[in-house]
Order: sequence, then C-alpha cells, then structure tokens
Amino acid sequence: MALKDWLGQTKGGKAGKKASGDLSSGDLINLGRYEDALAQLQERVRRRPKDHHSRLRLADLLMKIGRRPESVEEYLRVSDGFEKDGFYDKAYALVAKVSRFVPEDERLMAKSRRLTRMKRLDHLRQVVVDSLSRAEGLKVGRLWNEMVKGEILGRLTEDQLRRVLPNMQLREFAPDEEYVSAGVRRDELAWIIDGEICARVILPNGSITDIRCFDTGDLVGERALFEQQPWPAVYVSSTKTVVLVLDREGLAESLKGEADPRSLIEAFRAERHDQQVAAAVSKMAVLKKES
Repeated sequence: MALKDWLGQTKGGKAGKKASGDLSSGDLINLGRYEDALAQLQERVRRRPKDHHSRLRLADLLMKIGRRPESVEEYLRVSDGFEKDGFYDKAYALVAKVSRFVPEDERLMAKSRRLTRMKRLDHLRQVVVDSLSRAEGLKVGRLWNEMVKGEILGRLTEDQLRRVLPNMQLREFAPDEEYVSAGVRRDELAWIIDGEICARVILPNGSITDIRCFDTGDLVGERALFEQQPWPAVYVSSTKTVVLVLDREGLAESLKGEADPRSLIEAFRAERHDQQVAAAVSKMAVLKKES
C-alpha cells in the first residue's frame, strides 16, 4: 500500500497521528508537505549545526520551494563546513552547483578561487610529504598550515616539487641560534617551514639591529646559492625555527632532466630577500663613511 493511501485510511486516528509525526523530512517532501518538512529540517540543524547532511537537505528544499536567497546561504554554510573539515573537493563541488543559480555572486567567485587554491595545496601537501623521508615528511606535514603562508608553493609546479624536495635537508634551530655569519660563503638557501630568521648587523655604536626578519614560507640565501655571493648579514633564528635547505649539490640534482631549469631557479629567486638585505647593508655602510 502506498504511504499516501495508508495515511488517508488512518487520518484522524491515533495510529495515523503517530505515523504522521514519525515521518521523515523525505517522506514529508514526497507528500508535498513542504512546510512541515522545512520546520523539521530547521529544527534539526538548530540542534545540530554541524550536521552537513541535514543542512544540505534544507538548502535543497529551500531552493525547491523558491526561497533562493535563503537556500544559497545554507549551501554556503555547508560549503564552509566541508572546507573547515578539509573536504575541499566537496566544498568546491557545492560552490560550483550554487554558482549555476547565482552566477554573478562575488562571494561565490571568491570562494571558488580560494577553494581551487586549497584543493591544489591539499594535493601538494601529499606530494611534499611523499617526497621527503618519513621523519621529515611527518614533521613538515604537521607544519603544513604554516608552510603554505609563503608564495613559493604557488610558483613551483608539482613536477618541480617532486624534483627538488628529495634534495633538501631539514634543519632545526633554537631561539637566538646563528644560522650563518656575515661575509661567509655558504652556497645554499633556506626555506623557512616554521619560525623566523632575522638578518642582523652591528651598528657603529656597538648596538645590534635587525634589518629585516623573515617569516614562515619565506626564502633566504638566494644570492648565496645562485650568485655565490657571501651572506650580507648575520642570520639568526629569533624563535625555534625549522628550515628546508637546498645546497649546490642538491640544486644540481634537482635540475637533472628539468625541461625548464630557468623556471625553477627563478621560482626560488623571485622575492630576492637577500638582495634587499644587501642593499640595506650597503646603504648603512655609506652612511657610516659619510658620518
């Protein structure tokens, strides 16, 4: 017997009332009782705000009954929940679905761009972890949310990451530990995975000052590695710091078979942090002479 026919036979009776009260939102929708289904779903998401499934059904129902603005808001809440839980593919698919209804919504376009980036970074995370030793991969994996703050991951292709990461070494520094001295030739660059490294100089009066500090995701040492120039200042870790180091041997290995070596090199040189530090040091030297 069909559900609708059964309800008609029991309507008004105790059994009929109980059965009606026990109906799921799906049953109510099938019966065309949209307001009852809406009330049930709204109560469910009120009690369980993180119930993505129920909220998605609520969004679908709101769209079905023509309440599009409210539906879009619910879809976005579900997408936010998926994104927060790390399900970037689901979040992106939902945004793409809603975009068909409101293609000009700037929030959706911005969210789509962000999720595209997050999907790529989530994929790259596994690439990075798999390219390192087990111990290094576990450590970098734990620091991933900090590591992605820099721009280098956006400049390197997946293939370039697979080439260069196995040739980098993980190093850790305690707070106030010197990484390299001024004027030293050490042909390597450091990719800061966590922490901070400051370029430090001694002023004529004997005091010490930091010309510039470099944060998680930044690179230092591009002049040393690619131009074989001495380091322009003392580089010191201001906090507990973790870096991935690429030296000349590692660079040579990374470039073997690389179809576009200039692209890989320029990706590491793009920010030219050491060049900026060297310029500042030179300017200070000139001022010192003039005084």
